Amino acid sequence: SPDGAILASGGSYPDNNIHLWNARSGELLRVLEGHHSGVRSLAFSPDGRTLVSGGWDAMLYLWDVQTGELKASNDEHTSVVHSAALSPDGRILATGGDAGLIRLWDVASGAKTGVLNAQSSRITSLVFSADGSTLIAGTDEPDFNIQLWDVGSGERIGLFEGHRNFVQVMALSSDGRFLASGGALGDNAVRVWDVEGGNSPIYVIEDHVRSVKSLAFSADGRFLATGDGRGTLRLVDAATGKIQHMIEGHDCAITALVFDPGTGNLLSGGCDGLVRFWDVESGEFLGQLAGPDEVVMQLGFNGAGNELVTGFKNGALWFWDMALLEPVAKIEGVTDTVQTLAFEGGKIVAVLNDGGGTIRLWEILR
Repeated sequence: SPDGAILASGGSYPDNNIHLWNARSGELLRVLEGHHSGVRSLAFSPDGRTLVSGGWDAMLYLWDVQTGELKASNDEHTSVVHSAALSPDGRILATGGDAGLIRLWDVASGAKTGVLNAQSSRITSLVFSADGSTLIAGTDEPDFNIQLWDVGSGERIGLFEGHRNFVQVMALSSDGRFLASGGALGDNAVRVWDVEGGNSPIYVIEDHVRSVKSLAFSADGRFLATGDGRGTLRLVDAATGKIQHMIEGHDCAITALVFDPGTGNLLSGGCDGLVRFWDVESGEFLGQLAGPDEVVMQLGFNGAGNELVTGFKNGALWFWDMALLEPVAKIEGVTDTVQTLAFEGGKIVAVLNDGGGTIRLWEILR
């Protein structure tokens, strides 16, 4: 403090608290609790009455030094956006970053409509329910849990626990009943949950050698596909968790998966820039598409399912005629990464991430 009477110290994970000390006697005066990750900076006001703190959680707090009460906060200091999801109707964007905060945005206006506090160091994956009323968030330290939020009220309505490291990717079955979640950095397991009942997984698939990078349910709910960082593809009986086929699908990580709504075949995209087709019954390789030499980040089908959209790490979007197996349109020259896609009729909303905290939304009419 300016008069030298009080020393403020900020802890790092898992402490995350601010201690105020009598600088002369060493006595602990009080503890200020609020940050959800390590405290990175502290400053007293000139009169010594207010302490300002900033943390890895991207929160800025103003504290009353005498009472320890929180006077004000600001949550707009976001650095990196790690996850994003669009509601099925394309109207709401959810973003999650280092803050442990989930921000909700109106896509049409770009206005922020709400903030959900997951009390985690990072939001690592997001997915909306089929009707858009529930947002599901995968988290990092300290709990590595999965949280279910009511979008309308902003209240947390459910919690799944079991992962031992952060939840890297999630997927919902087409009927919204089952959630698959994939772990990373030593967890490397896929857990499947009943969204409507219980907080224990129905089954766990633990034989992935590396982090789970991608997940997808087939439209009829029969199959769950998983892709890992080694390039191994698994086709799983979604009801039982029994692996039907294990395929060395790519030479590197499988970063995107989607089922063809017309044929039922599985498509996998890798960090090699290739999109490969697989027969779900036999596991047989059927062919491939070769895009730019870039990581495939997103796969989706537009309109009636006759056009495949591929989004790449370098921001390119390619549109493929599935009858001709040729690209019919390309968007290139955008440097941001394609984070997620939403489809509504002939309109596509593409969310692009610049890696520095800025999200850009593109509306594409086809």
